[in-house]
Amino acid sequence: MPPRQEHWSEQQHESHRLSPPSPFEGQKTLLHFRNNSSNDNTKTTNEKKSHLTLSTLSLCLTLLCHSYLLISVFPYSGYMVLHLLPPEKVNTENAGSYAGLVASSFMIGRSLSSYLWGRIADRVGRKPVILCSLALSAAFSLGFGTAESFEAALVIRFLLGLSNGLIGTVKTLVSELANGDEVLETKSMGLVIGMWGWGFLFSPAVSGALSEPTKQYPDNAVVKSFEGMLGRYPFLLPNLVAAVLCGIVCVTTVLYVEETLPAEKRMRVSKMLSGLLSKLLKRIGMVFTGVKAKHREETLPLQQPLSDTKVNCYTDNKREQQTSSKQQQQRQPTSASSSLPSIWSRQSTRRHLFIYWIYSFVTICLDESFPLFCLSHSAGLSLEEASIGKILSGAGLVFAICQYFVYTKIVERWGLFNSLKIGSLCGNTAVVLIPFGVLINRYFPPSTSDSGRELSRAAYVYLVFVMATIKVFGSVFFSSMTIALNRTVPVSQRGTMNGISMMGGSVAKGLGPIFAGALVAFSLSGGVFQSGAIGGWVIFGVLGLLASFVAVGVFLYLGDEESQLQHRSSKEEQDENSRG
Repeated sequence: MPPRQEHWSEQQHESHRLSPPSPFEGQKTLLHFRNNSSNDNTKTTNEKKSHLTLSTLSLCLTLLCHSYLLISVFPYSGYMVLHLLPPEKVNTENAGSYAGLVASSFMIGRSLSSYLWGRIADRVGRKPVILCSLALSAAFSLGFGTAESFEAALVIRFLLGLSNGLIGTVKTLVSELANGDEVLETKSMGLVIGMWGWGFLFSPAVSGALSEPTKQYPDNAVVKSFEGMLGRYPFLLPNLVAAVLCGIVCVTTVLYVEETLPAEKRMRVSKMLSGLLSKLLKRIGMVFTGVKAKHREETLPLQQPLSDTKVNCYTDNKREQQTSSKQQQQRQPTSASSSLPSIWSRQSTRRHLFIYWIYSFVTICLDESFPLFCLSHSAGLSLEEASIGKILSGAGLVFAICQYFVYTKIVERWGLFNSLKIGSLCGNTAVVLIPFGVLINRYFPPSTSDSGRELSRAAYVYLVFVMATIKVFGSVFFSSMTIALNRTVPVSQRGTMNGISMMGGSVAKGLGPIFAGALVAFSLSGGVFQSGAIGGWVIFGVLGLLASFVAVGVFLYLGDEESQLQHRSSKEEQDENSRG
């Protein structure tokens, strides 16, 4: 640079330093700072949204894995019974009763452990429960696939249900990850609950195609290479898929699912185990020393003077009253202990749970009654198994496609509690429309086989529409009920509450098939009705009446609780945060 230009540049810098700042420079600097901060906030918000999306997808995969663990046994349970039991004890006619034991043992185990898993989720955290359940489910699935006796298969299937704490914990996580965003909670819950539909489509097809591969694919090169192992364990492959799926979900849970239980409320696993061990040892000690201690307590007052005893009793009672009053004062503001009496003392929670359990009972009764009705020659459709499968597959496909959109639109338009009313009113109550399918299908010719009748296209479309409507609005009910149940308790009690919910739901799903079987037997073959055609109307009339009771309960007992639940839930969460 020439010297003169350098001189002028120095003068310009000097004048710029001595001249007063322009009023626009501060605004430019502030505007630049705001732009940078807004860009950082946008970046952080986008990262949170992407992480939340991955968390929701991982929870969807978790529920899909749970549905596979539950449903995959249905296609091959009868064949498994025939394989494990001797021919002189079981045949194709009575294998159904043994297969029912295998299928129901999962629900029995889950009903016994759901409350405990919920307590652990409120003590240790949500993620540890999911990871532990997945690891145990993978191990027991492999054990079930390699079982060599019916008794072993029954016990392992029971342990598989006992070790499953997935669904209640997943429902808790969905509500807590939304962090108060009701629109996000609605969409996430709709996606997660909708995985049941895909599970009903995916699970039977995969497990049915992979069971007994040496019989189904005798000429396959891969099957021939493992013919010895697959011949000995013909039901290993469906359970191997379950174990692999559990492993994949474990990885996605570790990577993408965020722990929602606050850190100050978590307990270390080692501390919890040591506490349980100390309680167990204390109980064992009380069993051996209880008689002697009771004897000492009874003889102790006789060894003291009467006056001392009176004084001691008075002071002890006074001290006990003071301590009990202090404890009551301390418990009054902090009523967020995640115990069964604490949760059950909430009237709103009890009402929601009872309605949820009755609706679950009616749902499982329908799932059990519909195939039996389709098989019946006197009052039903007189269909073969393949035709029944087509109806259920068509309804499942419609459910999987429409469920999420129907649920989110209903909640966006009418709100959570109105969607609960709509789901209860349009869901299981539509079972009374099923017998009309017999009238539609009455005048169509039978098939070439002697055992069944072809299903007309009109009857097929009608039954698929009715069953899909029941399933879609049932999903609207269950999704809305799950969100409403989570709002009846504070965050620290949601894991336990969902555990109680699953425990009662499992009991209802265990009793439902028994009631449905008795109802079908009474209606179709009990000899009460002179015309067998009336039996079908009786079956679905009774189920429709039970569903109507649920709808009435929703309208009467849950109609005015939306604002109260929102106010109570927010107030309790604020109290918990202030105490934390």
